[in-house]
Amino acid sequence: MAVLAGWEDLAVREDRVGIHPGDPILLSPDYRIDEVLSRYPCRSSFVRLAQETKRNYTDDYCLFFDFLWGRGKRWSEASADDLWDFEDWRTRSPRNPRRVGGARWNRGLAALARLYEWAVQREYVLANPVLMRTVTGPTGEAVLVPAARAKNARTSEVRWLTPRAFRRWVDVGLRGHSADGLPDAGWAGRLADRNAAFANCCSPPGCV
Repeated sequence: MAVLAGWEDLAVREDRVGIHPGDPILLSPDYRIDEVLSRYPCRSSFVRLAQETKRNYTDDYCLFFDFLWGRGKRWSEASADDLWDFEDWRTRSPRNPRRVGGARWNRGLAALARLYEWAVQREYVLANPVLMRTVTGPTGEAVLVPAARAKNARTSEVRWLTPRAFRRWVDVGLRGHSADGLPDAGWAGRLADRNAAFANCCSPPGCV
């Protein structure tokens, strides 16, 4: 093809720098490719993400980069104030007819945190616009999370259980067993066998 004249070895060049089929290519509104940003999809932990996650994260990047472009900034010039303003526009501003909820915002925030952490580590940007704060994890450990993380995010509802998960739910939730499958000495429930038998009777064939 004439359009590829001089680029007959394109596949070899892509393989040399780690570009794989399906990897996203981000273009600015003036149709330019950022040399540094183009390294991120093939030279970071982004490579190990599932294909659907890659697509979702790429959409999130484009939204934030377009927001910055409207302010006359490139992705590498983003500040913490830009991120907070983006959060307001994305989730609350009446100027945005396509506002999103907490869970959707948190996904995009996780995408941005991943990108800018990579960029800071390699000194492509001076500071991460995604500010972090320390919270206490479920087992008491200190965990860093984005300061702009939404607190009203709804977790997905579990509608289906595998037979193994159902049996575990009966044992732990109704019989008072511990996670290792043995009776918990601290269990104070009553009528455990009756409740478990009722749950088993209501379950589809094959779950018990």
